[in-house]
Amino acid sequence: HKAMHDDKYNSYFIPSGTTIVGNSWTILHDTVTYTDPGRFNPERFLGVGKGSPVFNR
Repeated sequence: HKAMHDDKYNSYFIPSGTTIVGNSWTILHDTVTYTDPGRFNPERFLGVGKGSPVFNR
């Protein structure tokens, strides 16, 4: 992802063209979305019996 135009986030200035990297650790360790996010459980990414990804919202 890149900033399409100059922007400001909180007190940070983000120039146009800056590469933006999301914090996937925070997303994947969200206890609201995943029960016990520290436990190895690859099935959590599949719908129950459907084989479809959870991230469809």
